[in-house]
Amino acid sequence: MSKSVRGFTLIEMMIVVAIIGVLAAIAYPSYQGYVERTNRADMMSELHNIATDIQNRKLAQGRYSAISTAVMSDFNNKSYPAQGTALYTVTARHPVKAEIQLVADALSDARKRFASDGEKADQLLAIGESTRNEKIDAVDHAAWTTVCLLVLNLDEAMTKP
Repeated sequence: MSKSVRGFTLIEMMIVVAIIGVLAAIAYPSYQGYVERTNRADMMSELHNIATDIQNRKLAQGRYSAISTAVMSDFNNKSYPAQGTALYTVTARHPVKAEIQLVADALSDARKRFASDGEKADQLLAIGESTRNEKIDAVDHAAWTTVCLLVLNLDEAMTKP
């Protein structure tokens, strides 16, 4: 009486594992690219929302310099990110009060620096592909640009997902 045992041989199992490995090697980089593009889109959307909030305050109060304290206090009262996971991609955590004060101080210092030397503000704002919106005060625009660079250049800022 011969007994026939059915199952997979070791070679068949190794072929399946090799095929899965090849598929994973192809799919993983594509997935990482998708995650990176999604995070960038989320970040751009969140920054656009923050810019809209700032612009609305400027329209209501007449100038940018009058809104810096209110904007900074909103970081304590408003949950960020307002949508998606955009700001978590930058530092992966909420800012503490000392960091908010540091950013507010950096904004104030940048405003003073650019107000005393308007040419430096113009030089900073000339960098990049987009033309500067002349309706926005160059000193405030350059100061906020400096603050954005400060946040995005933190050692803990996540530049890759």
